[in-house]
Amino acid sequence: MALRSILAALLLIAFVCSPSEAAKTLTEGSFWPFSSFASHDDDSAEKEKVTAVKKAEKKVEKKDEEDADADEVAKKEDEDQDEKEEEELGEEDSSEEKVSLANEEEKESKKTVKQEVKKDVKKEESKKEVKKDSKKEVKKGAKKEEKSKKGAKKEEKSKKGTKEESKKEVKKEESKKEAKKEESKKEMKKEEPKKEEKKDAKKEEKKEVKKEEKKEVKKEESKKEVKKEESKKEAKKEESKKEAKKEEPKKEVKEEEPKKDFNKIAPFGREDTAQELQDQAAKSQDTLVDAVESAEVAEIKRAVFRSLTRLRAASIKEFDTIARLETQSIDAYNDAHHYRAENPLEHLHEDEAPVETDKLESFH
Repeated sequence: MALRSILAALLLIAFVCSPSEAAKTLTEGSFWPFSSFASHDDDSAEKEKVTAVKKAEKKVEKKDEEDADADEVAKKEDEDQDEKEEEELGEEDSSEEKVSLANEEEKESKKTVKQEVKKDVKKEESKKEVKKDSKKEVKKGAKKEEKSKKGAKKEEKSKKGTKEESKKEVKKEESKKEAKKEESKKEMKKEEPKKEEKKDAKKEEKKEVKKEEKKEVKKEESKKEVKKEESKKEAKKEESKKEAKKEEPKKEVKEEEPKKDFNKIAPFGREDTAQELQDQAAKSQDTLVDAVESAEVAEIKRAVFRSLTRLRAASIKEFDTIARLETQSIDAYNDAHHYRAENPLEHLHEDEAPVETDKLESFH
């Protein structure tokens, strides 16, 4: 606003004053920045100029206010006109919509009437067709019954013939089977002595094999006994030799002692007794180790079985709790939710016209 007032004052000065006075006012005025270069001799002239400038500024401000008021009034008038125009357009649109709706309703009512008429015509035609079809079906049923009766008679005759033929065939098959059985019995009777001979021969062969095996076992046992006796004899000879060597110096010292029969006394530290004792000790050790092993196995089986039974019981209990909670959660969800309530269905007949309008349709 200040810049606008200054420009208006300059324009007034340019139009009212002469060019020399305008130059003076421009150079000497208080609003001009170069006023320091002008002379300050005439104070009265300066005051008059200042008052003139103030008057011009007031006039410009009044004009600006009048222009602003005029602009506001014009804006209000424009807004009022726009509102009136919009109201008129809305009324026109509403009247047009009402007219269009009325036309559409009339068209729909005409369509429904036509459709009902068409449906009535169709129903009558369908009834006529149904009557015709029923008559045709009755005729067809009568013909079918006649044909079925004729076919049943023919089938009965054919069945009788087939039954007689089947009986004859059965009798022939039975006679053939009996003949085959008799032939097989005869062959069995012929083959029975041969089988008995074969069985006897096999039994004799088995007996001979067993006898031979027993003989071989006895021979081996006799050989083992002979070897044991020979080893015993050799051991006795060696012991006797050793004893003879030990007794030679004693005989020299004690020649006067009476002779004794030392062969009757069993010598100590024989090899066969040591071997027997060693074998017996090994067997007893083996049995002891086997017993310890069986005891350990039994204890391990017992402990593992008991622990596995406890584990099974615990796992079954946990599984039962999990299953129970799962079924409870399913029941709770089923109670709280309903599919058709949450997802309403749109049936196929919802897009169609209501049932009451079917009687008003016609297809002419």
